[in-house]
Amino acid sequence: MATPVFVLHGTSNRTADIIEERVAKLSITCGGKWELIPVYWGDFGAHEEWIERILPQPTQRRSEEVRGGYIPETDDDDVEQFALTIAHALEPADDQLDEQEQLLAIEAGIRAALGGDAADAVAEATADTWTADRFWLNQVSDPALLRAIGRLLAEDTAEALDEVELRDRTRVREIVRQRMQSLDELVGDALKSFASNVNHMIRTKLAPAVVRNFGDVIVYQRRWREIHDRVREVIAAVDPLLGTDSTHRVHLIGHSLGATIALDLATGAMAPESPPLWTASVITFGSPWPLFQLCDPRRPALAAIGGDEVVRLPETLNRWTNLWEPSDPLSFLAANVFRMHDGTPPMDVEVPHRYTKGANTHSIYWDAAELVTAMDRLFTT
Repeated sequence: MATPVFVLHGTSNRTADIIEERVAKLSITCGGKWELIPVYWGDFGAHEEWIERILPQPTQRRSEEVRGGYIPETDDDDVEQFALTIAHALEPADDQLDEQEQLLAIEAGIRAALGGDAADAVAEATADTWTADRFWLNQVSDPALLRAIGRLLAEDTAEALDEVELRDRTRVREIVRQRMQSLDELVGDALKSFASNVNHMIRTKLAPAVVRNFGDVIVYQRRWREIHDRVREVIAAVDPLLGTDSTHRVHLIGHSLGATIALDLATGAMAPESPPLWTASVITFGSPWPLFQLCDPRRPALAAIGGDEVVRLPETLNRWTNLWEPSDPLSFLAANVFRMHDGTPPMDVEVPHRYTKGANTHSIYWDAAELVTAMDRLFTT
């Protein structure tokens, strides 16, 4: 009989099909060397179905109903403030331009589009009309964008300047002032339109995903007993003695919150209510467990993470390999902080970032060669 290995899924799994399919695929990749058994606990997870009922609605002076809900108009106060925040966030803090530098960049754009007296007149009029009233233009600190604004201003005023005497500085300033006002409104509308879309996406698209992921973490703090019991039931269905003592150790694989569940079990973090599960080896990937230990130490079983000290792990956790990916915000290192019962550190294994996966870094481990290598090393020795 092949050695059983129990696989715990992470957050956002609301049907057993997801973990069953992943485990089946992983088993094929491994050539069926081990009996990989999925442990489904997602039915205890967070409920996000009615999240929109508790989300605050944006201010709506004028709004149009669209598919998916209401999108606030771009002149709403909250959207305008959000747009201003985005405008500042897009510029590096050490790259802010003062008014003189802004005008020099705009002038460079003007002179790239106009020459001679016309360029002089437009540049002078621009400086004269550059006031705090140009609210959105004042937020721009990107020299390239300012030069583009200067070119656009020059091209937009060129035809009107043909009809007036350049010596009539009052008329030239009025023409430039009008064009500057239009450009200011254009920049503001563009930023506020972007902010409105982002605002809508955060409220209607991201909120359910956040609930599915972090909501499961919240639920685990209260329902860990039921989740631990589920894991033990699946293991006992294969062999009632597995995990009960040092002569009947069990192999575990855990992803994301499933890694935290596996390590909480293996270290007896919730003892005596949930006694430790004796493990031969544990493989974690995308694991936030080190962060859990830092924020909320699993006492009395484990010491808190300090400045130089290491956290000693009990003998119930025999071997531990931890896979992490540089762009995965939910994966943390173990070897710097923890020590196994024999004094050796757990093994951290970097999974290189695959650009074809884009931002979907938290789930790439299932297809990673490093996972199969770790399984070969731990489950066959």
